[in-house]
Amino acid sequence: IEVDLHTYSPFILKYYKDIFIDRNVENFNPDLIYGGVFRKDRKDFFDTYLSADNVDYKVEVYGSLNKKEYGLIKSKNIPQTKVVSKNSTAQAVILPPENGYGSGKVVQVRAYESFASQAVTFIHNQYDPDRMLLPNTPYRYFETYEEFVEKLNEIKNNKELRDILIEDQNKFIENFEPDLSLLKSTVEKVLSYGK
Repeated sequence: IEVDLHTYSPFILKYYKDIFIDRNVENFNPDLIYGGVFRKDRKDFFDTYLSADNVDYKVEVYGSLNKKEYGLIKSKNIPQTKVVSKNSTAQAVILPPENGYGSGKVVQVRAYESFASQAVTFIHNQYDPDRMLLPNTPYRYFETYEEFVEKLNEIKNNKELRDILIEDQNKFIENFEPDLSLLKSTVEKVLSYGK
């Protein structure tokens, strides 16, 4: 049975509201942070955006992605309750391209963690092709490595732009009103599965 993660939004969003962090972060180091697991279907993304040999910015990786070829800075796994704070140490996070798993159909926990942080969330067009997640700030969407680097450099040098992008993504968390009927219908499907 497939369960859309939108269904769990009431719980996920309450969790992130409860741990919402101080907005007064000033010292952003590194430029890009990425936590997660190594997946073969994302190897091109990892090689392009996270490879210590290929990128023109400082990258930190954490989680089980700590392969030697990725990230200039490496951190160990961190508890779920620390992900938002960890992401907030960087200038930016990326919602990567997806093949069927995301593609604008499912909002992953990674998105909520990114939106709650003080790192600007950049979204690959393939992750949200219809730009439904954060339609008020289309600037954050990108298609190519070159486009991403240009935007990353701009937010590093333009605090006003950075603040606009952060405010918009934080408001996604703060103003989210869940559809509890979705949760009810999915729970009913799960309970009836196999009967």
